[in-house]
Amino acid sequence: MFAYQALRSNVLRTTLSLLGVSIGIFAIVAVFTAVDSLKQNIRSEIDSFSSGGVIYVGKWPWLMQNNYPWWKYLNRPEMKYSEYKYLKEHLKSAQAVVIIDNGRTASATNGSSSMDVNMSGASYEYNQIASVPIGEGRYFLPIESENGMNVCFIGALVAENLSPGRSAVGQIIKLNGIKFSVIGVIEKKGTDMLTDKIAQALALAVEAHDGQRRKGTAIPYIAHPMGVASIALEHGADEEQAMAALLHDAVEDGGQAYAERIRSQFGNRVADIVAGCTDGVPDASGHKPAWKPRKEAYLAHLRQASEDVLLVSGSDKLHNARAIVEDLLNTGLAVYDRLREPGRYL
Repeated sequence: MFAYQALRSNVLRTTLSLLGVSIGIFAIVAVFTAVDSLKQNIRSEIDSFSSGGVIYVGKWPWLMQNNYPWWKYLNRPEMKYSEYKYLKEHLKSAQAVVIIDNGRTASATNGSSSMDVNMSGASYEYNQIASVPIGEGRYFLPIESENGMNVCFIGALVAENLSPGRSAVGQIIKLNGIKFSVIGVIEKKGTDMLTDKIAQALALAVEAHDGQRRKGTAIPYIAHPMGVASIALEHGADEEQAMAALLHDAVEDGGQAYAERIRSQFGNRVADIVAGCTDGVPDASGHKPAWKPRKEAYLAHLRQASEDVLLVSGSDKLHNARAIVEDLLNTGLAVYDRLREPGRYL
């Protein structure tokens, strides 16, 4: 009875107290709701990458190019196995979650044979994010990955050097002195050697791009075809594909006369690849058709293009994309001022 009378005699105080408690409860509920929503959004955003490609998480950037501020990354922590397990458990919509220890140089030996190799370690699902064409033997098993067993598959060139004249599968090799059992050999790609024709193709490319520079830079343009050829070779190009990569812009920048010289000097296949990568030939005054319809026509053409053309064209676009990323990091959005229609890209 006394409490009721106290409440009646202090209506304002009671109301304010109830109001304060209510506001506090609602504020706490709102905070927890916002945090939960934020967690769901972050999880959803991360999960969304699994349907559109591959996302790489690591200490160092995926594209490390010249003038990159590498010193900013020295103090970043190394990835932990526990973090990989957490991501694998929580990224429900991801097709695969893989941990990779990449790019270590090791001394590989087998008896009296030895060579330096690039060694990488990965978990079982690696073949779901990258192509691993096993030509002999097999891929590793889940139990081998989970238990960290010393098994490996090696490249065809490594197999030829470490096991000349016989199969490398089943042999025991040493990587930096540690024994590994070879369970597979990756399918051989491209040709064993490049002939002097590649030097001839480079010389013609240098001639076609003489005096040219990359847009807005002092970089000789020939650096671009050389970069494209390098990417193509890294992705299994043979010599003719690499020559076409070196010459892919020769007709576009040097004129129709180069198309005839390429066909005469390097053959129909190289000339056809270059033609398939050319989106416009300058006229006698050096002018090309309008940019937009030219690019739209080129994109439509790629839907029916040969694998040769797609390899060189893809290498070209990748090299351009890497250059743009580096320029964005160094100069910011001003890089788009170099393009034909800068306003379209902002």
